Amino acid sequence: MRAGERLTVRDLLYAVMLPSGADASHALARVYGPGNAAFVAKMNATARSMGLADTRYASADGLPKPAPGYSTALDQAKLADLALRDPLLRIIASTRRHVVAKSKVHRAHSWTNSNKLLGKTPGVMGLKTGYTSAAGYCLSFAADRDGHRLVGVILGESNADRRFQSATRLLDWASEQAPSEL
Repeated sequence: MRAGERLTVRDLLYAVMLPSGADASHALARVYGPGNAAFVAKMNATARSMGLADTRYASADGLPKPAPGYSTALDQAKLADLALRDPLLRIIASTRRHVVAKSKVHRAHSWTNSNKLLGKTPGVMGLKTGYTSAAGYCLSFAADRDGHRLVGVILGESNADRRFQSATRLLDWASEQAPSEL
């Protein structure tokens, strides 16, 4: 994004979720904090209210500056499950590409989801990719299979593509373990 552009909250959420747009995260923080520090405080209060006891946010974008935050796979799986209960977030997380036409207040934007499971792995509804040098390649993923919602998290992968391969194998394994619907 460029300074001065004005986008809807919905479009900013697409920018955050699909390509991990730090600029969109900061734009949301400026408005809804207002400001990064207040926004991060709200994020941490919300995390506590959701029962995410082992999560601490340090920035609106999840990057390790100004200070590193932290979380666990269990907390991220809880967060993924809660996020998928919101119809708008479920739609955004499963969208492969989102296009915003040029207007008087912003240029055209096109964002592609970085989740390589979408469209390739049965029942996948996406969720969120991530990377930092401390956390490695990460992936929160979910799928609906045979009437069951399966949610998983991979943290600390050293290979970007291997996280998707591992997630596919985990989903297949979990599908085999789940009792069939009557």
